[in-house]
Amino acid sequence: MAHDAFISCSSKDKTIADAVCARLESRGVRCWIAPRDVRPGRAYGEEIIDAIHECKVLVLVLSANANMSPHIPKEIERAVSRGIPIIPLRIEDVTPAKSLDYFISSVHWLDAITPPLEEHLESLASTILAILPERQGTEIPVPPPAPRPSGTWPPAPPPPAPAAGHIFCTSCGTSNPSTATSCTRCGSLLRRPGTSTVPTPAVPNYLVFSILATVLCCVPTGIAAIVYSSQVNTKLQAGDMAGAMQASKNAKQWCWISFGAGLVFIVGYLILIAIGAMSNN
Repeated sequence: MAHDAFISCSSKDKTIADAVCARLESRGVRCWIAPRDVRPGRAYGEEIIDAIHECKVLVLVLSANANMSPHIPKEIERAVSRGIPIIPLRIEDVTPAKSLDYFISSVHWLDAITPPLEEHLESLASTILAILPERQGTEIPVPPPAPRPSGTWPPAPPPPAPAAGHIFCTSCGTSNPSTATSCTRCGSLLRRPGTSTVPTPAVPNYLVFSILATVLCCVPTGIAAIVYSSQVNTKLQAGDMAGAMQASKNAKQWCWISFGAGLVFIVGYLILIAIGAMSNN
């Protein structure tokens, strides 16, 4: 099945890339994203090339991780050679590396640095729909109830309930497994009662590791880890996805620094004991 948008991103930015994919598909933009859409038994590189050649627009999730990726410049180069529009979505306050700047220096960016992330994803979806006239204004259709004359009896029967462990697609009516995120027949994003169309990605806060690092390893660096850990959930609730991911990254970094400091202290202590024992002999 041909796709409208190819999402180019670093594997380290998969959390935000999945949120981008979910929002676009909720607006009717068919997305290709690795590794979800790589077909089993196919060469990874061939699948990416085929997907780029078939798409109508490429979305670049621009970040420091993207700048360091050796694969993303190759994907951008293939899109440029095919005349495919490129839309950079900048999720961190960085400038493109030279290998990317060569291709996108004249392209207008969409910034998604400041919260809430939802507004930036909605702007991205509207931009892509403007590029794709045949998809403009497309949403996942929810068929309206059929009009019935007033006083008709018996009343219209309720729609069939999905089987246990299944969920109906609102586009084509196909029953799908409860674990599916998109329809197995038409590819539309599945809507679940009481849930948001765009899932809130999970970002680890490393709070437990921060506490252990403080108690067992090094108090000053452990406290720094706890401070950053406590910021993760706060920023998520405020819709600052980029800030939450940065706080999570900082908390993890300070945890490792604490463990390293504790290890250095233990090794140094053992060396001093060994030196003391040798001097007594």
